[in-house]
Amino acid sequence: MDKSWINDPNILSSHYKFGLKDFIEFAKTNGMGLDGKLFCPCRRCRNSKRKSISQVESDLSEKGFCMYYKNWVFHGEPFSAHSYMSSGKNNNLDENGVGGETDFINETVYNDFDMNENGESDELPDLLDEIRNAHESGTSSEWDSKNFDKLLNDAQRELYPGCKKYSLLRFIVSFLHIKVMNHMTNKAFDMMLEFLKDVLPEGEILPSSFYGAMKILSGIGLGYQKIDVCKFDCALFWKENEKMDKCPICKESRWKVNNGKKKKVPQKVMWYFPLKARLQRLFMSSKTAEDMRWHEEKRVKEEGIMRHPADSIAWKDFDKQYPDFAKDSRNVRLGLATDGFNPFGNMSNSYSMWPVILVPYNLPAYKFMRKEFLILSLLIPGPRAPGKELDVFLRPAIDDLKDLFHGISTYDAYSGQNFQMRAAILWTISDFPAYGYLSGWSTSGYKACPCCLDDTASQRLRGKICFMGHRRFLNHDHRWRKQKAHFDGTIETRSRPKEFSGEQVLRHLNSLAGVFGEFGKNPVTRKKGVDKIQGNWRKKSIFFELPYWEKLSMRHCLDVMHILKNTCESLVATLLNIPDKTKDTNKARDDLLDMGIRHELHLHDDGTRKTKPPALYVMSSSERKGFCDFLSSIKFPDGYAANISKCVKDGKLMGLKTHDYHVLLQRLIPAGIRGYLCKEVNEAIFELSEFFRDLCSKTLKMDDLERLEKNAPLILCKLEKIFPPAFFDIMIHLIVHLPKEAKLGGPVHPRWMFPFERYLGSLKKYVRNRARPEGSIAEGYIANECLTFMSKYLHGIETKFTRKRRNYDYNQDKAEELVVFSLSVRPFGLVTPPTKLSQVELDVAHKFILNNCDEIEEYRIKHKEMLQRIHPENVDSRHEDQFTEWFKDHINQLHIDKSLDVSEELWALANGPIPFMTKHYSGCIVNEVRFHTRDRDDCRTTQNSGLVVEGDHKGKHIDFYGFVKAVVELTFFHAYKMAPSGKRLKRSCPPNTNLQSEQPPTSNSTLEHQSATTGDDIQINSNNSNPTQALANEQRKQKKGRGPTTGKVIEKMIRANGGKPLEIVFPEGCCKPIKYAAQLASGIGYVVRHLSSLKDIRTYDDIPNEKKQNLYGGLMGWFDFKDWETDPNVEMYVDDMLQNSYRQWRNTMHIDYKMLKAAGKDPLTSCPYDWIEQDEWKSMCDWFEDPIFKKKSEANTKNRAMLPYPHTGGSKSNHVRAQEMVPPSAIDAWTAAHIKKDGQFVNNTAKSLDDELKEERRQCIENGEIVNEVKIMENVLGKRAGRAKGLGMGVIPPQSSRKPESSANRALLEELKQCKEKIQCYEERIQAQDTQIQNLVQSQQGIQEMLQEFLIWKQKQCGGSS
Repeated sequence: MDKSWINDPNILSSHYKFGLKDFIEFAKTNGMGLDGKLFCPCRRCRNSKRKSISQVESDLSEKGFCMYYKNWVFHGEPFSAHSYMSSGKNNNLDENGVGGETDFINETVYNDFDMNENGESDELPDLLDEIRNAHESGTSSEWDSKNFDKLLNDAQRELYPGCKKYSLLRFIVSFLHIKVMNHMTNKAFDMMLEFLKDVLPEGEILPSSFYGAMKILSGIGLGYQKIDVCKFDCALFWKENEKMDKCPICKESRWKVNNGKKKKVPQKVMWYFPLKARLQRLFMSSKTAEDMRWHEEKRVKEEGIMRHPADSIAWKDFDKQYPDFAKDSRNVRLGLATDGFNPFGNMSNSYSMWPVILVPYNLPAYKFMRKEFLILSLLIPGPRAPGKELDVFLRPAIDDLKDLFHGISTYDAYSGQNFQMRAAILWTISDFPAYGYLSGWSTSGYKACPCCLDDTASQRLRGKICFMGHRRFLNHDHRWRKQKAHFDGTIETRSRPKEFSGEQVLRHLNSLAGVFGEFGKNPVTRKKGVDKIQGNWRKKSIFFELPYWEKLSMRHCLDVMHILKNTCESLVATLLNIPDKTKDTNKARDDLLDMGIRHELHLHDDGTRKTKPPALYVMSSSERKGFCDFLSSIKFPDGYAANISKCVKDGKLMGLKTHDYHVLLQRLIPAGIRGYLCKEVNEAIFELSEFFRDLCSKTLKMDDLERLEKNAPLILCKLEKIFPPAFFDIMIHLIVHLPKEAKLGGPVHPRWMFPFERYLGSLKKYVRNRARPEGSIAEGYIANECLTFMSKYLHGIETKFTRKRRNYDYNQDKAEELVVFSLSVRPFGLVTPPTKLSQVELDVAHKFILNNCDEIEEYRIKHKEMLQRIHPENVDSRHEDQFTEWFKDHINQLHIDKSLDVSEELWALANGPIPFMTKHYSGCIVNEVRFHTRDRDDCRTTQNSGLVVEGDHKGKHIDFYGFVKAVVELTFFHAYKMAPSGKRLKRSCPPNTNLQSEQPPTSNSTLEHQSATTGDDIQINSNNSNPTQALANEQRKQKKGRGPTTGKVIEKMIRANGGKPLEIVFPEGCCKPIKYAAQLASGIGYVVRHLSSLKDIRTYDDIPNEKKQNLYGGLMGWFDFKDWETDPNVEMYVDDMLQNSYRQWRNTMHIDYKMLKAAGKDPLTSCPYDWIEQDEWKSMCDWFEDPIFKKKSEANTKNRAMLPYPHTGGSKSNHVRAQEMVPPSAIDAWTAAHIKKDGQFVNNTAKSLDDELKEERRQCIENGEIVNEVKIMENVLGKRAGRAKGLGMGVIPPQSSRKPESSANRALLEELKQCKEKIQCYEERIQAQDTQIQNLVQSQQGIQEMLQEFLIWKQKQCGGSS
């Protein structure tokens, strides 16, 4: 029976439906139990439940068929000869047709992994099925039946008696994955196991160590082979040399110790990780088998566009050369990469270890470069680099690759069938020195270019070899070929170098057979001078043993990462004239003299010293400072680049990483040098930057590559006209070959060293034993490889494949019918107290939402038609003004009429956002792109507030650049929420310009936030320009000093307090808090500035009570006033503080108003506070010009000048200062507040008052009186209404100095007095009752004494009578 329909991913296809129908008929006939039910083989039940035929058919139609259930043993099909169900187990059905207790797959494996704590089904049973299927297919030699039986046994064993949630296998896999994810040491893992063994009940079966845990998984992991190597890298002791004790080349002993007594220790060991089994595993696993076809079945194919190596010319040429290989999309294309690294992380310790890594290009572009899919093939030991002997170490991998090209039988879990898997290497990836090790062409000397080969243009300078002569790549009739003075002093007549195919190179190398000699570094047997015989060829590469190697279009890749890095490093060092790094040295100037060119740059010799004339390409000291200041002030989006400002020191760039150089050359240098260098230098550098920016794009177009190939020699020739010859090393020359390689190999990202450099950092973390770094890395890699593979099948635990990204959003499927209510956005950083939204802003937000809601397009059309019928003129503008109100009324009427066209969401949308339920945030994440508000960015080293908006200006598409002012979440009726958006977006366009849009924000590096609103919706501000230049201009601004309180410190303290408001407690006798007093004052200032009314308000008392409640509400969001309801002094104090803060805020606005007038600006149109409405600011400006205000302001100025003694206490009140003293003293606090830093009083008046205060206190002490410092200060300093003078507002003054109470306060005080009288009455009653109780107790004691005397008397009477 045909069962291929089981693997059909489309369960709605006719192929699947017909197959399902055949299965149901087969099961009815052969597998029906006496109870009329069948085992359900859907992907959820997997034969663990019995259901009716209709239920089974429904589940299979909705959930799909379990793709690993191929032998239908539960439905009447005979057992397979290879099935593990026949391994000594009895699977007969009982009399009811139901499987017995020995159904080991159903009741041991599947049930043990049925559900995790989240209700999700684990897929470890699927893993066991796949291992079994691969073994049964006969294609896997890694798992024998013994190992598989052991795994099944571990899958059945309970972790401890009665544990149903975890089997031994699931626990080990999960716990080891936690170890790998968190980089736990083996010792820590062992200690955790010991602890768990003590915690778990008796009978637990945990292993005792990490070694024991890994031994349990030995049936799943892929191993490695240790191959001994000659001490001098001459040969491997492998295959025919495996049993030899001496090197077959140099005769050096294989062993360090070989005296027959101790264990033989080899001189050097290489670690080989077999390639065949690892490639087979990619198809054996259902998690990757489908992806191995992605390049052919799911890749988007567009002519002339390259996004994946499969789009490249090299890939397509290989398919043409070998059509039988290309016929099956499962055949694997590989890239081979290698590089050396120091495993100890200490560059002073010269140790170089070389891993060989393979990349499977069949996978999607977003997967194959992830380290989870990179395959470590070889680990070549140190301490020295292998050099040309790299071929010796590559021997095992090359032998496997030969077999793989002809094909090996492999089980494909996706199709459920075996196939002949073939594999081929498309190219190698390495840095430039390793390029020579792999190719055999030496990358040093006069002929260092591996593309030009013997036709490389180079010449010897005084200090080095330079590679100029790029005019030969121009057209033969180009005018620059004849210009001698601008270049190297010669006329260029040479043509571009000839390109050689792989067959031509191979024929040439075959003609040199026997010239290169044997491999090895033995100083005795190594031939001297052999390498000089045949130019730069050092060997015939071992890759030519592969049958397809000479036919490849591109065999080795130039590394764009290192070429760009070295180019930028030379450029920056020369521009900034960094000593020991610049290419503009005295020798470089002498080279110009030798060539007879650029006489104006020759050294000036006055007989005593030589001086260098200034060059156009070198910045002056002031220009250098300006450029470095620009780099110091620059900010990048989160995750885009490192903080380069830390690398700028004293006009130098130090400690830059490779990626920093990429950002510098592609983005920053063009913006930073603008205005500092001449036009010719700027133009050449701009073109070089644009060249690399286009080359490094993720998507390449053939037309663009043709343009780059044409422009590359032009750019290099322009650089030759500017920079000295010493600037042009081999790295600069290789730029001319990069576009050609991009045409052959596709995008550079799959072919550069960035991912491999990062992967080497991961390998370095495996080193636990510094004496055995290779062994540590091998063991760590095997453990990580095994657990990474198994983690694909785990649920309910964070793995490398399930952990959330840092910038994840709420990407969940929402059921809302309106797109505006279902956007995936994650806001963060709730701002408290929130900035209020005016009704105008809410209306603008509502209009913006409606204009971007496609679902109400029919209502927009309907409204326009209605306006057209009323009057045909200005329909669009009238529609823009009236649609919101019309839509609201129209939908409400339909809602009243209970129309079916009006849903709950549509009604909520029409009625707009709820004003008092808006939330303000400091950032949000949209489509995994992070955005911050401008205020949040100001306190960080990164900037994520930038935006780009597509807009229409006079019929043209223009990008407008701005920043996020605020992020606001709007709540509608029925709890529908609108995704956060910018409250105000400052953009660059003329007034009344429309911003056109039809869709919500998309996931770009900058949020393309689009709207269809009028010019009134969004503030308009600056001119449109290039974003990089705008960034440069913004970053050159000077830093601000400390500004007004923004509430961030208070929010931080609230977060530290568990999210609870700060508790404000007033001590007895004082209505000012000791704790959080400064934060309360700051919060009051913030609330007054942002929530108080200004229009037609002259003093604080003019603010209406309902407006004051907003101020109180703002404070309640931050602070918890414990005595607010019980102590009237608390509200009095807060009200006084609000009044004082309002007065200070008004004075601050007056100062800014006068500064604007002094600067010649119109204050009415230049409001310095962006949160103040225009009408409110106009009202304040009118008040500042009022004669009454001016007269009062002049009087206050005179009064301040008449102050008898200023204080030096700052913002801290005298009362708080007194409480901090031990013992507290108000007089000493007053003294401290009027003394300068030198210990002298501020003036003589303060000194005399201090003497009087202390004298009166001394007299009180001598007379034995109680010292009342408040009374003393009142007598000496005088009285002030409402408070004791000199102590601040917090101290309750004597009754004589209080200000008259209001009627409300008198009523409260009267009520308080009555309460006190009642309390006193109750206390008197209690005292009387206590007296009565004491009298009763005394009476009781007297009665007890009398009773005791009576008993004694009675006893005596009885004794006498007897």
